[in-house]
Amino acid sequence: MTYRILTAFLTLAIAAFGSGGKPPVTPPNPAGPAEVKVLNETQPAGGTVQLKYMLTEPKPIMTGTSGSAFGADFFSDIDGIQLFSDTGDVFGVALFHNGYLRINFSSPNHTFGSSVDYPILTVAARIRGDAKVGETANFALDPQSFWLNSAGQVNQFIPKPGTIKVGGSVSIANVIPGGGSWKTGTVIRVMGMGFQPGTTVRILGPKTSPAQFVSPNEMDLTLLEDAVMDGQRIDATDPDRSTDSYFSYMRGVPQGQSSSLLLTQAVPIFSTITHSQASITEQAIENVLTGLAIQNPNGDTVQVALAAFDPSGNPAGQANISLPFGARITRELGEYFGTSLPSGSVVRVSSSLPVQMLGLLADTSAWVVAPLSPAF
Repeated sequence: MTYRILTAFLTLAIAAFGSGGKPPVTPPNPAGPAEVKVLNETQPAGGTVQLKYMLTEPKPIMTGTSGSAFGADFFSDIDGIQLFSDTGDVFGVALFHNGYLRINFSSPNHTFGSSVDYPILTVAARIRGDAKVGETANFALDPQSFWLNSAGQVNQFIPKPGTIKVGGSVSIANVIPGGGSWKTGTVIRVMGMGFQPGTTVRILGPKTSPAQFVSPNEMDLTLLEDAVMDGQRIDATDPDRSTDSYFSYMRGVPQGQSSSLLLTQAVPIFSTITHSQASITEQAIENVLTGLAIQNPNGDTVQVALAAFDPSGNPAGQANISLPFGARITRELGEYFGTSLPSGSVVRVSSSLPVQMLGLLADTSAWVVAPLSPAF
C-alpha cells in the first residue's frame, strides 16, 4: 500500500468509528445492498459462542471497517476474532473498546466476500457464567459499517440479527492447531466444555480418527491425511442432542505486551499466507504509531531476525526473537530495537520458517488501529 492509500484508509476508519462515538451516516452512491446475517446459536452459561456473520450472496470487498456492540450484561469477554477468505487474501485488526468491537480490514485482491460457503467473520465470545437458561440476546453487524468494492464504491448492508440463547450442554471454545498445514498423524485438540464420553466430534473436511474423550473440556482427533486447518468446520454433538459448530483458525497466544496501551488492546487478524522475508516502513503520520505483529503457525519454534535502517540506508539496530508454535508478538517498530526509529526508517524481517506478518497503524489521538501490509 502507498502512503496515500494508507492515509485514506486510516481516515475512513476514524470517520466511521473514531473517538469512541457511533459511526456517521453511510455516504451516498452505494454499490447496492448486501444481506449479512448472524446465525442463531444456543450455548450453555459459561460457554464460548462463536458468532458467525454470513453473506447471503457473494459480495467481493476491497477494504472496510465494521462494528458490533457486545453488552457486558450477557458476555464476560471476547476470546478471538477472525476474517475468512479461501484465498487467504484478507487481513485486518480488531479493537474492543467500551463494549464495541471495531474491525478494520483489507483484501488487496478483492476476494474477501466472494463465497457464501463459510462465515466472512467470526467472533468467539464467552457467555457470563451466571446467565440463566432461556436468556437471549440479539446481535447484528452495525448497519453503518463501511465496505468498499474494487471500484471504491460503498457496499450497503441489510443486517439480519441472530439470537443467542442460553441452553444446551456442549460448547467449542478453540481448536489447536486451528490453522496452518499439518501432516497425517497430527492430533487436533478440540477445547471447550460439556464434553462427555458419548460426545461425537467431527471435522467436515479432512479424514480423521474417531474423536477421543479426554476430559469435559477436551476431545482429540487424529488426522488420517495431510490437511490445512484454516477455516475447517468442526461439529460437536452431546448425547442429549445438544450441538455446537466452530470454524477453526490460528488463535495466537500473545508474548508479552507493547508499552503502547492501544497496540496492546489491538488484536491482529492475519492473512493465512505466510512469508519468510518482509519489510515495513516507519510511517510519517502525526499521532500514529507503526507496529508489527508476527505469528507462528508452524509446529516448530521459529527464529526471527529484524534489522532496522534509517532513511539514508544506514544500519539502525538489530534484534532476534524466538516464537514457539501458536505464539504471536505485537510491538511498535522501535520497541523491537529498544529505541525509537525516525520516520522513513525501514525494518527488514527474516524468519527461519514462513510466518504470518501484519503491520499496524495505531492512531493514539482517535483510538483507532488500521492494518498495514508489509512489503513481501
